[in-house]
Amino acid sequence: SSGINAEYGDSKSMEIEQEKDPDFISGSNIPCTYVKGDFSIGFAYTDDSFNDGCNSCMCGEYGASYCSRMYCAHKCLYTAEGEYAGVVGWFSQGSTYINSAGQACTCTSSGSKYFGSTQFVCEEASAESGSD
Repeated sequence: SSGINAEYGDSKSMEIEQEKDPDFISGSNIPCTYVKGDFSIGFAYTDDSFNDGCNSCMCGEYGASYCSRMYCAHKCLYTAEGEYAGVVGWFSQGSTYINSAGQACTCTSSGSKYFGSTQFVCEEASAESGSD
């Protein structure tokens, strides 16, 4: 039994170590995720504020985001792919990213700068011909 405690520590000393370790996962340090202005994923922690490109947000415990929840019709809603699929952010018209299919997608509006439908429009995939 003393060998186990020597190798792994007792539960009381583990609790003390966890309190000292800022990287220990608890309700107060599970991050909120959001999309930053360069299309990368950002992390905010409890009581940190952040902006999703449209809304002012605050990170709560256990990674819960509390945002103003405006709908920015003059911006495009981007949804991340891959490891952070489903994380969203808002981008201005003219913003461009490369999607998982390798296509350039640009935020465009069907109307004027502030009216009409705004969405990311991706370039058509180029068909490579196999003929010589």
